[in-house]
Amino acid sequence: MAGSGDRARFPGHESAFTPNRPGHWLLDLYAIARRKLEAAGVRRIHGGGFCTYSDSQRFFSYRRDKGQKRMAAAIWLT
Repeated sequence: MAGSGDRARFPGHESAFTPNRPGHWLLDLYAIARRKLEAAGVRRIHGGGFCTYSDSQRFFSYRRDKGQKRMAAAIWLT
C-alpha cells in the first residue's frame, strides 16, 4: 500500500497502483521495475507476477502480518 506521496515518486507509473482502501494503494513493483529496465534497454526480463501482500503462504508482509520477520530478494545480471 502506498500513500499519494508514493504515487508522486513514480511519475508515469500511475497504472501500477491499485486502490486498496481510501487513501491506500497496492503497488505493482514488478511493473515499475520491468518498465524501468525496458527503458534502459534490457530486453530479457524474467520473473515477477507474485503479490507479496496477498500471497501470505509465499511472502511475509509487515503491513499484513505485523510481525518481526524479514524478507530478502536478490537480483543479478548474467
